[in-house]
Amino acid sequence: MYFRNKRSCRFAAPRIMKINNGVYFREKNENKNEKGDKNQNTRRRSFAGIIMVSMAKGWGGAEEYLEILRDRLIKMGISCSIIVRKGGAYSKRLDQKRDITEETVKRSGDVIQIPSGIRGVLRLNKGFIAKDPKERHAYIIHVNRYYDILRGWLLKKMMPGSILILYQNCYLNHPHWLPLYLTDGIICISKFVKTSITKRFPSSGGKIKVINPGIDLGLFDTVKGDYNIGEKVKIGTVGRFDKNQEELLMAIAGLKKMGICAQVHLAGEGMPEDKKRLKDLSERIGIGEDVIFRGNLPHHSMPGFYLDMDICASAMMREGLSLFAMEAMACGIPFVAYYAPGFNELIDNVENGMLVKGGVREFALCLLYLVKSLDTRKSLGINAVKKAREYFGIDRNVREYLDFIDSISL
Repeated sequence: MYFRNKRSCRFAAPRIMKINNGVYFREKNENKNEKGDKNQNTRRRSFAGIIMVSMAKGWGGAEEYLEILRDRLIKMGISCSIIVRKGGAYSKRLDQKRDITEETVKRSGDVIQIPSGIRGVLRLNKGFIAKDPKERHAYIIHVNRYYDILRGWLLKKMMPGSILILYQNCYLNHPHWLPLYLTDGIICISKFVKTSITKRFPSSGGKIKVINPGIDLGLFDTVKGDYNIGEKVKIGTVGRFDKNQEELLMAIAGLKKMGICAQVHLAGEGMPEDKKRLKDLSERIGIGEDVIFRGNLPHHSMPGFYLDMDICASAMMREGLSLFAMEAMACGIPFVAYYAPGFNELIDNVENGMLVKGGVREFALCLLYLVKSLDTRKSLGINAVKKAREYFGIDRNVREYLDFIDSISL
């Protein structure tokens, strides 16, 4: 995925070195006037582009959002490449994406696949550093997960003038000092995630910015029109199989005891043992035939999945900020979740979704209430679409993202 440089170094950086297609930000320049007072003027500081680092083995909401963000930045004319794990879920997902349209191939940007571990670090060293100092341009280095900080920091050291930002998408149980001292800025996707860092490091708040992720509202522009329920209530959930789906299954079993026929559709994948655990549980509680595993669905097919559901629900007790909830709400699907961090920043209870306080029994009762109340389902769906159109768009997110980079590059 590299191209050879005509000069002496073996490899040059990827095509994001196009300075004419760079990203520009203000750089403060202080001058004194005749009275000796300082005036702050600004001049443009240039970056050759953005390098994103995502070495995750699997595919989750953080990777989904990163690809939405990268796609939008490329559409804006900003050079944006990504480093991914060779043979990992991200590289496979990008291969699926390239099969959709020829247009996607043309604007997909550079994808650099490297091995994990020390081999990958050595590959970074060979692939990105240029022997001629004049060819070492400054980049914005975006690290998508906590454990990729050292790789990002190494890239920053290779290319003087670069800035390193961490996109923190989940709660940190044991925050470490690495993000605070090696990064120039940290983006947290919710106030809840920011709290996980500032609790342990109170002085870190100055370099942290809360920027809620966004979704492509153009993809989720079809809104549910018919809120009537068929023979069985269809309840959808999305995510890896470690997101407390067990309680959702038990709530569905509770609905069955109340005389409601319901199906639960699980979109996503996980470790084989996680899937087996969910299957065994569904058989044990008597809903095995009503649990449908849909697998990992391509992102472009998700609107169809949501529109086929009567209700969407998540039993997660703690979430960074749920893209699943945002996408379902944009399609006008009534959403049910626990009154928990990550959901209470998205959903206004009883206005555009339902937040449950309690446990499985209360969750089942909330689902029962929605099943029996057509007017409530319709009202929640309409209000959810309004909120999504106002707050969940990726364009707003990109503006805040670039403004944050602007602020830390001064």
